[in-house]
Amino acid sequence: KAWERFFILYLIASQDKPIKEVTRYICRYDLLEAEIIFERGKKLFNQKNYLEAIKEFDLAIEEAPNLAEAYDYRRQAKAKLGDINGAILDLNQLLLIQPKNTEIYKNRGNNYRKQDSFYEAIEDYSQAIEINPDYGLAYFHRGSAYLEFNEKAKAQTSQLYKILFMSFISLWLQLGFIIL
Repeated sequence: KAWERFFILYLIASQDKPIKEVTRYICRYDLLEAEIIFERGKKLFNQKNYLEAIKEFDLAIEEAPNLAEAYDYRRQAKAKLGDINGAILDLNQLLLIQPKNTEIYKNRGNNYRKQDSFYEAIEDYSQAIEINPDYGLAYFHRGSAYLEFNEKAKAQTSQLYKILFMSFISLWLQLGFIIL
């Protein structure tokens, strides 16, 4: 119930015509039209026509702002087109609708990893584990993110040491401490 009230406040704060949006959300009178549009988008998505599918999902979301499936398919289409930031934004919207959905946290974590945002990815995997301690896939992805982060950190450290070492040698050569 508290979540429902929060979502209504979110609609009021984020929409140009808040009364219309709240009425649509409470009455759900546009849900049938939104589902029809969503199905068209899903068909386009399955045909790999992602740009057109996104347009249909946009329309479905406009008709029913709490239609979680439309956000999920739209984020998948955006990810297929390489728009990882857009996919993350859709996952954020999904979390407003379904704040306890572990799959959403896992998927957002995966998208953060694609951007090398390991801290955010690990946080999302940890949130999924907190919601469902038996969610093995989240443990796997969190462990993989830690490993990937450590490998990149080691590589960066190695590069830094190489640069410092070469700078040190160059300085010693200039000062005459090393003669070739």
